[in-house]
Amino acid sequence: MKFSQSPSEPAAAFKGSVEGDEDTCIICIDNVVNAKLRPCGHSATCRECTEELIKRKEPCPLCRKPIAGRDI
Repeated sequence: MKFSQSPSEPAAAFKGSVEGDEDTCIICIDNVVNAKLRPCGHSATCRECTEELIKRKEPCPLCRKPIAGRDI
């Protein structure tokens, strides 16, 4: 699992690699999307990557807002 070292690096860099496959996690590009970030509501990551984002206190990879939790 690879996380951006730069908080300003846009998640759009991943878009081309998964374009047309909205069900693929934008972080690992392997697992299916099965988590929704709170409070922003973005759903673009798998449960495993979402847990890692929360553990590392990383922001949402799409909007960069802080993550308060997740819904499955």
